[in-house]
Amino acid sequence: MRNILKYFLKLFLFWMLLFLIQRIFFLLFQYDQLPGIGIINILLSGWYALPMDVSMTSYILLFPVLQFFILLVKDLKLIKGIILSYFIIIIILSAFINIVDLGLFEAWGSKLNNKALSYLAYPEEAIAATAATPIILLTGIFIIESIIAIWIFTKIRINFNPAMLTLFQKFILAILLLVLVFIGMRGGVQEIPINKSWSYYSKHPVLNLSAVNSTWNAIEIFIKPAEYETNPYSYLNEDMAEIIFKELHNVEQDTTVNIFNISKPNIILVLLESWSGDIIEAIGGEKDVTPEFARLSKQGLLFTNFYSTGFRTEQGLAALLSGFPSQPKTTIIRKFGKFDKLPSIVNVLDSNGYSSAYYYGGDLEFANTITYLKTAGFDKIIGDEDFEFIKSTEWGAYDEELFNFYLKDTKNVHEPFFHILMTSTSHEPFDAPVDGGFTGNTLPDRYRNTISYTDICLGNFLRAAKKQSWYPNTVFIITPDHGHFLPKNRNHYDAERHHIPFLIYGDALKEKFKGKIIDKFASHSDFASTVLSQLNISYDHFRWSKNLFNNYQEDFAFYSFDEGFGWLEKKQSLIFDHQFNDIISIRNDSLSDTVNNQILNKGKAYLQVLMEEYIGVSR
Repeated sequence: MRNILKYFLKLFLFWMLLFLIQRIFFLLFQYDQLPGIGIINILLSGWYALPMDVSMTSYILLFPVLQFFILLVKDLKLIKGIILSYFIIIIILSAFINIVDLGLFEAWGSKLNNKALSYLAYPEEAIAATAATPIILLTGIFIIESIIAIWIFTKIRINFNPAMLTLFQKFILAILLLVLVFIGMRGGVQEIPINKSWSYYSKHPVLNLSAVNSTWNAIEIFIKPAEYETNPYSYLNEDMAEIIFKELHNVEQDTTVNIFNISKPNIILVLLESWSGDIIEAIGGEKDVTPEFARLSKQGLLFTNFYSTGFRTEQGLAALLSGFPSQPKTTIIRKFGKFDKLPSIVNVLDSNGYSSAYYYGGDLEFANTITYLKTAGFDKIIGDEDFEFIKSTEWGAYDEELFNFYLKDTKNVHEPFFHILMTSTSHEPFDAPVDGGFTGNTLPDRYRNTISYTDICLGNFLRAAKKQSWYPNTVFIITPDHGHFLPKNRNHYDAERHHIPFLIYGDALKEKFKGKIIDKFASHSDFASTVLSQLNISYDHFRWSKNLFNNYQEDFAFYSFDEGFGWLEKKQSLIFDHQFNDIISIRNDSLSDTVNNQILNKGKAYLQVLMEEYIGVSR
């Protein structure tokens, strides 16, 4: 039994060593990108690669483990021959994938992806696109790597007689091998299985890609459906769509109404989980659910026609930090090779003297969040594994504990800073046993109760924050990550489903703006340009983002859902269903069809150009 375990341990170490060598080759090929990064950061790629290497090794070992069960009954040369042939094939495939990645990164700055695979149908273009790749050198590496790896593998032998083991030992061995392999395949016993985000740790794409196991990545690409290759939302002539889009963002004069009383205030973005406008009295929702927010609204600057661009947290983050609106049927934050090409307000602020941090009481691995945050450039990222808390839901620490930890953690913070606090207690299924004042057991009442609880926590947090030394220099921007269909069971496409508050509050806000209301139509994607303009920092890279304090800027809001989009402006608001190919809801029915079609074309052009950019961002 010990010999068998030693045999599989040797196989495990063999593959781990092979993947390490492949990673070294990858880094050596990109040596011109490494100066200035630092040896520690480079070495960390090996550490962050371990989980995915273990996962891929476990997948490779699954087949021989299953075949080995036959050998536990009878020592068959045929089975041993099948296992040997299997490993030789996998070695050759892995070596080939390795040199493909070396060539692709050299030519396109990415590893194997669906876009690269699509070029196989056009071999001449593919060869032309990789003309600068050292084919001879890569071929030599492939041959040498394959020969040496196969030679080493053939030295890993096992002498085994099934008659030497009792039936009980065979049973224990079979169960043990299967359990270890399946745990390794999913990356451990944690709730969410391993994904590529585990390997992303650096602001430098070359290090993140070096940590991604090439074989694992290739298998995922073949298993998962391909990304869009053509735009399914091509409503208008391409030139016309681009003209309409540019007109939406063109301004007669690049000017800004300054609302801050200091040039570089600290900025704290408080993201409230799932807060819908339907429970915010300050923007026309129910009374008594969020009294603290109502109080804050009277002391801050409130936008009453603000809309979430999507309906998930990851969509909100991409819109807020990168100014990139949500897309139907896909989310850019989950797409490797796309989200890391987006601009980031965090990086811009960093280059202008700001420190940055993200605080969340939940699992940062979910929905690829931590990978996006790292790529965005945050100096510090706090999740549920980074601080101690007493009470939690399935989604993370109670909001009061998150706020309390933040206040303790920022006593000696470097200023100016940009921080995000992301709450979680009001996340569905709204079953946290908190006291928000609503005792009903219906889903809408449970929703109201958790929202009201977070509202209480928010008020307490801001009162406690006044004791911090940084408070006088700070502006708080308070908005939800997205809305919710509760408590009124809105349809997923309804504008009210996306209607949320956007509040600017704090001592750094000029007195004359406190208690004021702005009814411009806006969305998450306008955050970056609006903030940067107040700091007198260029926001040219955020072409989807509007400066809400430029009075010459056309105001509108866009949101998407799986089969269409909503377009909102002062004159009209309408909802278009892509499959139905028509408007399914309209706010103002007094306008002519001609005017409505002109407004509809704005939304169509916006979505069309958005998806063209989404598709092309990784080309």
